[in-house]
Amino acid sequence: MDKTTEFLLQWTKTYVENQDLIRKSITGISQKEARLEVNYKAKLHTFLIDPFMENITDEINEISKNKEMKFSIICFNTADNMKRMVMQWTELAKYPLLSIYFVNPFSSLDKRWIIYPWTHNRIADPDSLETGLKSIAENVEQIRKEEVVGKV
Repeated sequence: MDKTTEFLLQWTKTYVENQDLIRKSITGISQKEARLEVNYKAKLHTFLIDPFMENITDEINEISKNKEMKFSIICFNTADNMKRMVMQWTELAKYPLLSIYFVNPFSSLDKRWIIYPWTHNRIADPDSLETGLKSIAENVEQIRKEEVVGKV
């Protein structure tokens, strides 16, 4: 596993644990390669760590195997990742339990933004998809792959 994946995996684990500080509903967390499986009292949530969305097709195949499980793809907030998501939008929007986290832990603004393609696809105008997504994403500074590699 490369350093960017390890870094994002650790960031995700810390984020998930911090989100659960009050609720205390996590019963266990396990790591399987670039995947974090979080057992909550009422559900299982799988976080697929793909810093630069290089395995998006494989991830879509993984998600399609179990439509009852919550899945999240965790990636850095790069322009290329946004393009990859838009290119795969029709496929991603088929899964009601999928979310995608765009992360920049080094941002001086917010550190992440989240999109739920299935829900967004039902309320947004398809002709302005990319413009709308850029608007949602503007509170988190974009980062380039070279910057990420240099910082981790």
